[in-house]
Amino acid sequence: MQFVARQRLALASFLFIQALLLSAPCARAAVTLSVSRAYFRLILPSLPAAGYMTLTNRGVQPVIVTGISTSGCGMAMLHKSVMKNGMDSMVAVPAVSVPPRGTLQFAPGGYHVMCVHPRLVVGHDVLATINLQGGGRVTARFAVIGTHPPHP
Repeated sequence: MQFVARQRLALASFLFIQALLLSAPCARAAVTLSVSRAYFRLILPSLPAAGYMTLTNRGVQPVIVTGISTSGCGMAMLHKSVMKNGMDSMVAVPAVSVPPRGTLQFAPGGYHVMCVHPRLVVGHDVLATINLQGGGRVTARFAVIGTHPPHP
């Protein structure tokens, strides 16, 4: 009888832990975040390129983006353009939050991906991995364009 009770307790504990893991924000984040209109603008291979995208969170919890990586950049960082003392500048940001059931635009004059030492080729696509708080990841395809704006 004690053996059966221990088995039931072990099974109940296992199911409880599985339920917690499946309901964790990082598990939801990877599924609820989507990427659209993603592209890098390459002006000259000797200059940093800028990456833009739209992040959409279909979930009910915020999704925190903590970084991005791609083979197309020697180093890729989250940045934001800001006005400081009357001058435009860019600052690195450690993370950005995509609101529940909302979007976050990475666009010229705002948030962007700074691609240092680009290894990009205009007309080709590159894959990028977006890192999320809690260890989740989303992979997206970025078009590489030159100085002309992308098609909508």
